[in-house]
Amino acid sequence: MVGRHRIVHAAAPALISPASAAEVSIHEFHQYFRAHRPPLLAVWGRNDPFFLPAGAEAFPRDNPNARVQLLDTGHFALETHGYEIAEAIRRFLDETVAA
Repeated sequence: MVGRHRIVHAAAPALISPASAAEVSIHEFHQYFRAHRPPLLAVWGRNDPFFLPAGAEAFPRDNPNARVQLLDTGHFALETHGYEIAEAIRRFLDETVAA
């Protein structure tokens, strides 16, 4: 693996581990984003009844390197807009992570 793919692959276990997710609060995430300002893409369902758009809009307030993309969908955005989300992620990585 080279470039951005190596970085994403190395970070993936920490990002998706249920154990680490349970131990970190949303407050701690936002503290990290304010302090370190990593490139961040939040793809969000505009009609999600559980994670409201206001939650996504908090990211750029805490982190000037955050980008929000709201989609016309609900909570199960990957089921209804999977290709669009994949393309947004691909574009984001191409623009933000050096090859």
